[in-house]
Parts: sequence; C-alpha cells; structure tokens
Amino acid sequence: MNKKDAINLFFSKFIGDSDKSLSTTFSTITTIREIEKGQILFTQGDKGEFVWFLIDGSIKLFKSNSDGKECVVRFVAPNDIFAEILFSDAQ
Repeated sequence: MNKKDAINLFFSKFIGDSDKSLSTTFSTITTIREIEKGQILFTQGDKGEFVWFLIDGSIKLFKSNSDGKECVVRFVAPNDIFAEILFSDAQ
C-alpha cells in the first residue's frame, strides 16, 4: 500500500473527513515500514518514539518474565493503532 492510501485508510478509521492541510501534515510526519516476521519493534522500558498503525498482517504484543516466558498482552490486527501507551511514560 502506498503512503497516500495508508493515510486515507487511517483518516477513514479514526478521523473521518479532513481538510487538505491536515492530510498534508500527516504525509510529512508519517512513514511506511515493512516489518519482517519475528522482528522486534520495541521492548519493555523503551521510551516512546512512535505510534504505530498496522495496515496489513498481525503483530503479537507480549511481555517476558525473568525466565524468558512470554505472556501475550494482545494481538494487533489490521487498522489498529498500538504502542501509544509508551508515551504515557515519556517525559
């Protein structure tokens, strides 16, 4: 999916109709990344840098204990926003 279509999808899901200036602003502050299966986007304790919007696929959000066992927090589906919680600890 190209960036313009992704922004339109995001707007239709979360914002609705928008004016051209807001769409232009989004275009300058966003990027599309293709993530490989198994790639780690962030870990517990990381400072929030991004809010993610999943276009396609699925992502498992999990926490690991000291023994390395995973506890699934949730599965992210297409058109979901995630990692916004990382900003709650940002200073």
